[in-house]
Amino acid sequence: MLRVAGPLIALRVSVILIGLVDTLMAGRIGPGSIAAVGAVGAVAFLAIGFGMGVLLALEPVAGSAYGRGEMDRVRAARSAGRQLALGLGALCVVVTTAAPDLLLALGQPEELEGDYRAYATLYAWALVPALLYHADAALLTARARTGPLLAAALGINAVNIGANLWFSSGGWFLPALGIRGIALASLLAYAAGAALLWLVLRALPEHQGRGDAAAIAAARRDVLRIGLPVGAQITLEGGGFSVVTVLMGYFGSTVQGAHQVALTLIALPFMISLGMGGAASGLIAQAAGRGAWSEVRAWGWTAFGLAAIVASVSALLLFHFAPLLAGGFVRDSEVLVQTVALLHVAAFFQVSDALQATGFAVLRGLADTRVPLRFNVLAYYGLGLPLGAWAAFAWDVGPAALWWGLSGALLIVAGLLMARFRSLTHPTREEALSEAFGRAGGVPSA
Repeated sequence: MLRVAGPLIALRVSVILIGLVDTLMAGRIGPGSIAAVGAVGAVAFLAIGFGMGVLLALEPVAGSAYGRGEMDRVRAARSAGRQLALGLGALCVVVTTAAPDLLLALGQPEELEGDYRAYATLYAWALVPALLYHADAALLTARARTGPLLAAALGINAVNIGANLWFSSGGWFLPALGIRGIALASLLAYAAGAALLWLVLRALPEHQGRGDAAAIAAARRDVLRIGLPVGAQITLEGGGFSVVTVLMGYFGSTVQGAHQVALTLIALPFMISLGMGGAASGLIAQAAGRGAWSEVRAWGWTAFGLAAIVASVSALLLFHFAPLLAGGFVRDSEVLVQTVALLHVAAFFQVSDALQATGFAVLRGLADTRVPLRFNVLAYYGLGLPLGAWAAFAWDVGPAALWWGLSGALLIVAGLLMARFRSLTHPTREEALSEAFGRAGGVPSA
């Protein structure tokens, strides 16, 4: 599990680093550029997060085919994944290009319109190779061959840093492009990553050829059937944190700044959980394709156990070293106090956050995505967010109540997902699961 998960963790972290480098480079240009990178990026995330969620369905679709030894279906899944990545990429281009108009309609400062448009026009096109990159990463995960993902993660960050320094500041016969250079650097970085993974897949025997049209159409239907709920889940979960960000604004800029810093600090342990879960998803799909249900249970509970261990360490670090960690980002004493308070709440929900991220992944490996989506909607929008907002404003508990609401939602979702996995993989259901995964067409409608 750790061998497969390590490069996946690096892949997830690399996405954070690209955003961090872009923000640092924008800071060298001016406050308007920082605002544009953050605001346009937030809108773009809603689109690309949905697209990435859909493409994660390639893990169970291709993984179960690997487990059954059906390489023609693996090739069909690859072709279907690239078709869907291009289609979803076109959607991302439309949404991100329209981001400036949306932001201005929501009351953002009109003086930032030029920066918004300059960044969005180029950055929108970076999302097409980004989705191709993530589609091929999902195929490699399904094969449990994640080593190339480490090279890709290092490569795209190297390209992004070098291109940012060159394009935004100018030099070597190129004028300073400013914020356009930051967007162009992202485009080149993701294009380089997509090209690298394309070459890796092309060298694998099972990816020689395209697969016939009927098999590609069937794989495309499977990916959409399984992946659309995953895309919706990622979008809704991100939307929940976006709602909290907006609500934090009612407590003033100090609290909102603390909220952003705290989110930045908890991003790394969450990416570790996502990497662990991704590894489990591919391994579980392969085992399910072979009908090896004892392996499915072993991979799933191993993933839950490792996630809990890593999250426990993260929780202890956040609780005991919150002032030190926050102090690396902020100097204002009031922001520091608020950030430490939020990090103490975050320490409490680290384990449940890791378990829910892992739970979504292990169930995705079993093609079970619709029921987990309902868990997500119920816990976040039916309980966590309303109760957190009620406590924060009606009971005057303060901004930490919003995070306590999220904490409760994460705990509920984690418990439901673990119970769901235990129920689905119970030995008494092995015959039905074997029939579902062994049927012609690939993966079941769990």
